[in-house]
This record gives sequence, C-alpha cells and structure tokens, in this order.
Amino acid sequence: MSVEFVLLFPVLFLILYGLITYALIFSAQHTLSLAAAEGGRAALRYQRADTAEEALALRAAAAQSAAGQSLNWLRNIAGVDAVSVPLPVAQACASDAALRCLQVSVTYDYQAAPLVPRLLGPLSLPTPAQLSSEAVVQIGPMQLL
Repeated sequence: MSVEFVLLFPVLFLILYGLITYALIFSAQHTLSLAAAEGGRAALRYQRADTAEEALALRAAAAQSAAGQSLNWLRNIAGVDAVSVPLPVAQACASDAALRCLQVSVTYDYQAAPLVPRLLGPLSLPTPAQLSSEAVVQIGPMQLL
C-alpha cells in the first residue's frame, strides 16, 4: 500500500497543482477582460463638460477608475504593483477620422507576482509572463457634449 502511494502521490500532486494554477490564470485573464470591458462602458457614459477635449479627458478618467475597481480582488492577492491600468488616451479612430477612440488597457505581471507559487526545478509549469486585455470605444462627435 505505501509503495503505491509513494509512486502515485507525485503524479496526482502535479495534476492537482496544474489544475489549480491554470484555473487561477484563466480566472485572472477573465477578470482582466471584464475590467477592460467595464472601463469601456464607463467611457461611454455622459460626462458634463464645456469642450470636447474636456469631455474626453473626463471619460478617460472614468474608464480608468471603473477598470481599476473591477480588479480589486486581483490587486489584493497579487499586489497593487503587479496590476496596472494606464489612463486611456483619446485618438482618431483608424476606421473613421471623425470618430474618437479610447483604448482601455489592463495588464497583470504574472511573472513578478504569480497567484500560485512556482515549484522548484524541472517541475515548474510553463506560465505566461504577462496577462493583458483591451477594449476600444468609439465615440462620435455628436455624443461628446
């Protein structure tokens, strides 16, 4: 009985470790996608402003704030420095120069702060160095003010 346990335990442990590791990676990636989409939705909300540039700046700040709030659990586990949400910059869209595009990006440096500690030696699993997601919002000139 003990010989079988000694032979099978490492294999079963590696399978369980792999399942937990990749499940948390997929969960973190899903959270990043959700946060980018939530930031995009926040950028579409009306912001009271006097000029179009001021309205775009307010929408970009709202997008950054909404995306950041969606990442709270990941920041609590991985650390604040591992997850970043840069301020979106409004620029002319490639498809139509009359439209303004806001790109909401979120990144998580998984290599610097993994959710599950790595195993030592040859037993470590291949994991991504960085997870990221983006959402692009197109805003027409009539919807700015």
